[in-house]
This record gives sequence, structure tokens and C-alpha cells, in this order.
Amino acid sequence: MTTPERRSAANPLAHVFDLNAHEDAPIAAFCNGLLSEALKTGCVHVQVVRESDERTAIRFERERTWEQEIDPPGVMHNALVNRLKVMGNLHIDRKPEQEGRIYALYHGREVVITIEVKRLLNGTEAVDLELPNPRASAT
Repeated sequence: MTTPERRSAANPLAHVFDLNAHEDAPIAAFCNGLLSEALKTGCVHVQVVRESDERTAIRFERERTWEQEIDPPGVMHNALVNRLKVMGNLHIDRKPEQEGRIYALYHGREVVITIEVKRLLNGTEAVDLELPNPRASAT
């Protein structure tokens, strides 16, 4: 099911991803759920790191404490990184460091998530997402 294209108020050239919308593609639904959960629980950072061929670690930072939340199989890592790159309007095929912004609609309000993709020493890519401060948006 496709939703009508929506543009960001902060950046009219950017597509806004509705995190509450139904997605047919499993990786898109997974990423929407990941970002929704992070926003719902007051995260300020999310890291996606491939720890081994069998395991990808997804960590959430809340109140200066990192917690391992989700442990998807390692085979999902590239698809997960590529989907987040698409959401951040980054190049999928470019491997060096990249930065961008994900414009998302979460429960009717637009949020801007900063995405940074880094190359690790083991050759894999890691993603760091910086979410809006939940205390700042509560005012």
C-alpha cells in the first residue's frame, strides 16, 4: 500500500516518511517500527552495528545509558542500512561516510532525525541516528 507523497515543512524538497503507515516491504516495516519505538521510549541515539556475520546489534541511548534493544540476524544488516540510507536521502552505493536527515511523521507531528553512516575497520557500515530530544519537544 502506498501513501500519498508528503513533503517536509522544514525542507520542501524532502519526502516525509509516515512511521505509522502500513508498509508491505518487511524491511520498511521493520525500520518504521524501530524509529517509532525509539521515539516512543524517549531515545536520543540509535546505533546499528554489525557485530558478526550472524548478528546485528541495535542499541538505544536513553538518559545517557546505552541498552541493546533489538538483535536482528546479521543477514538483515545490509538491507537495514540501505533502507535507512533511502529514508535519509543518501546514496546506497556510496560506502564512505555520509550524513543526512530523515523527515518522519510520528503521531501527526513531523520529526527530523539525523543519520550518519560510517565505515568500520572491519569493512562494514554502521549507522548512528540522532533523534530529537524528547524533553525539548515536550514543551
